[in-house]
Amino acid sequence: ASPTGQTTHGNSTGGTTWLGQTVYYVRISDNPDIDEAAEPETLITGMIHAREVNSLMNIMYFMWYILENYDSDPFIKNIVDNQELYFVPIINPDGLRWNEVIAPNGGGLQRKNLRPGVADNGSTSTSNNVRGIDLNRNFNYYWGFDNSGSSPTQSSNT
Repeated sequence: ASPTGQTTHGNSTGGTTWLGQTVYYVRISDNPDIDEAAEPETLITGMIHAREVNSLMNIMYFMWYILENYDSDPFIKNIVDNQELYFVPIINPDGLRWNEVIAPNGGGLQRKNLRPGVADNGSTSTSNNVRGIDLNRNFNYYWGFDNSGSSPTQSSNT
């Protein structure tokens, strides 16, 4: 999703290492290979929190619905023909992969990304689920304004 090819931080904890991952996007448009400057663009993202897998499935089913109904639903056809839709199903692939490491049978509670050096205890136990940065708490608009909806404690689980 990066125009410069930037990848995620990856992981270097507890002997379970991997390089940074690419964040992929899907573009749905009547002319997907052309940037139609006059058309509005819509960005829809999922899995900003690695433990919220249902957001990934919502996006996958929504894209599937759009593609399956393009030829039969005038409303869907109008949307696709008159704007560019961008979907990033997994904003936080490192957090998702870390949940697979710490809880391979499901139920991992890693929420944040794996930004190095932030609340990392160095283990691969399930207690190491507070590392990294909570991505949606770092948007510019009123970030940290009143610590209601954000926390000054880096190791906070939420």
